[in-house]
Amino acid sequence: MRTIRLGIIGIGGRGFGMYSLFRRHGGYEVCALCDVEPKRIDVFRALAREDGLDADEAFYSDLERFLAHPGLEAVYVATPDYQHVEPSCRALERGLHVLCEKPLAVNEPDCRTIGEAAERSGALFYLGFNLRHLPAYERAREIVAAGELGRIHMVNGKEYYYSGATYFQRWNRFRQYGGGMFVTKLTHDFDILQYVVGQKIRRVVAFGNLSVFRPDAPGPEALHAPYRQLPGWEKRKRLMAVGEPVDQGDVDVNLYTSEKDTIDNASVLLDFENDLRGVFSFSVFQARACSGRELEIIGDEAHLRMASGRLTIEDRHGRRRRVEEFDASGGHGGCDEILVNDFHRCVAEKEKPRATWQDGARSVRVGLAAQRSLETGGVVEVTED
Repeated sequence: MRTIRLGIIGIGGRGFGMYSLFRRHGGYEVCALCDVEPKRIDVFRALAREDGLDADEAFYSDLERFLAHPGLEAVYVATPDYQHVEPSCRALERGLHVLCEKPLAVNEPDCRTIGEAAERSGALFYLGFNLRHLPAYERAREIVAAGELGRIHMVNGKEYYYSGATYFQRWNRFRQYGGGMFVTKLTHDFDILQYVVGQKIRRVVAFGNLSVFRPDAPGPEALHAPYRQLPGWEKRKRLMAVGEPVDQGDVDVNLYTSEKDTIDNASVLLDFENDLRGVFSFSVFQARACSGRELEIIGDEAHLRMASGRLTIEDRHGRRRRVEEFDASGGHGGCDEILVNDFHRCVAEKEKPRATWQDGARSVRVGLAAQRSLETGGVVEVTED
């Protein structure tokens, strides 16, 4: 197996988790790390040791020096959403392959800037839509493409994300930094819906609000307490808190009383191509046991349901029923590991990425259209490529 010399830009919570996967993969040599906050490396190294890893790579706080690291071939960009542009473009200009976290960017001009850099470069640009690698979604896509459901007319999805409440302690709670919940979070979902059904979302109508995580909630101090006990949260908090700029958020602030300008729940009506429509619902305050994603695709011959690693296809008239089970262990149900594998394959074999910058830009445009609909109360067209 070819060894790819990889650097990581941004070593917060997501960067640290993916660092562990890259280090444990036989095809990567993680050789350099970059973060604007030099003090974070000390915490990073301590957490790496706890995970049985020695973080002895070169560390940089200057992007240009990092990109000039000897033998560097590829970079993983795990900076906050609004900071994807400069590291992605600078790396592409140097001919380095890029795996960039979702969303591509938080506005359309920045999406175009990254896209133009990717088109000029001879290097690979791979957008980290890890859900595209989840076997259950891949199987659903195959079933739709094969016509097993007949002609599809409805697609309904939901994500109930208990841990997403911690966004209101971090920079994600400001649209300036994350683009709003429709971009910083639902970019995943808008993309996977279009990917599975093979059709673009053309128009949206969005309804949503900040309904629960409000300063006027009864007893916000007591309500805040359970979220401090989330698995792994203390480790992430230690890593993220070091040098965190005050205006981007402090992970110790109260989820309810913190300043924020985004929402904690929404429902979006989706109008696709070819007489297909759908609804997507999102919440971060449901019961913890109900956290997860679900999907329904309804055709004129059969109905597909997907939840908790199980895919069920029901014949329209009840004559046939098929159930398929999938292993959902690992990071994000196992798709993080598959993403790391696939990025290696694409770099080593010069293959096309599973998700391109164009895919990323489209999902951002859907999210921005949903935000405009929420603000105006009307139907909003999704702008074209």
